[in-house]
Amino acid sequence: MVEIVKFIVAVFLLPVVVAVMQGLGEELAGHGAMRDIFLWGVLSYTLWHLFVFSFARLFEFFQKILADIFRFSLLAQSVMPRVIPWGTTFLLLVYFIVTHLFRLKGAEPIVYFLTGFSLALHVILIAAELYQEDPLFLKPHYFFFICLTFIGNVLVVALLLDLNFEKFSFLSFWKHTAGYTVSLYKYLFNKFVF
Repeated sequence: MVEIVKFIVAVFLLPVVVAVMQGLGEELAGHGAMRDIFLWGVLSYTLWHLFVFSFARLFEFFQKILADIFRFSLLAQSVMPRVIPWGTTFLLLVYFIVTHLFRLKGAEPIVYFLTGFSLALHVILIAAELYQEDPLFLKPHYFFFICLTFIGNVLVVALLLDLNFEKFSFLSFWKHTAGYTVSLYKYLFNKFVF
């Protein structure tokens, strides 16, 4: 019964997942070429993962470190390594420190590319991990938790982008995401109920 509920909730979360992607894309669109550079980072890791190397062992190593940081709580120890994309978080925090200490300029394209690359790495490897954990045919646990994890990952990255770049606004991202979510639910409600 719990599996059916998880699957149904996952289906209802899909519009939120789409809206989060659209909200991030909309906010990045205001940065001109940086959106394309971010997407090239996502595409680059995806192709790298499929055809060259997956970084799975490095990923597991850093996941264990993050789990150890949150060992004070079993819930935090299991959730936080999945919700916090460690590579992206480390990159954007180091960039924040370096730009404020040394007034670094001109590294934005590299940072956007690596942000897309590391976010794709995290999402793809978390998806593989969650998929392997769910032995059931329809994968309700997988679909439920990948939706929640993806939403959490994008929210964390949006907060870190807001911290680093003046043109990126978490509030604007949130408004775009909320607007898209409401629009998608209204559309689906009208399409399937009426």
